[in-house]
Amino acid sequence: MQHMGRGLFDDVEEWEREGTGDAVAAEGDQYGIEQSQADDDEGVTSSRLLGMIEAQEFKCRLSGHPLTVDNAALDHIVPISKGGEHSMSNVQVLHAEVNRMKGTLDQSRFVALCRMVSEQALTGP
Repeated sequence: MQHMGRGLFDDVEEWEREGTGDAVAAEGDQYGIEQSQADDDEGVTSSRLLGMIEAQEFKCRLSGHPLTVDNAALDHIVPISKGGEHSMSNVQVLHAEVNRMKGTLDQSRFVALCRMVSEQALTGP
């Protein structure tokens, strides 16, 4: 999912303060985050997303770069366009630049491509 102007952290903090109120309804759809914890145990909710960010120690899941309000982006590990689901087991928070580079690649393909680029850069032409 793409990085939005206000910042993922700002929105999550606001949703947590207001519960499932108007902030989630108005802004949650931008991130595809459900308003309430539905029957689906895998549903992407603000509280689950905040827990994920904290578990990642406010670092990009792939690069380890620090995440800030301005550079955090929600990503689908297996893109929706490639059959991935919008569930907690298929989302992660990345640095916005990493998310842009990953684009519509699934995680394993993106990591393999990064590895090839790194190896080539180290060995040179």
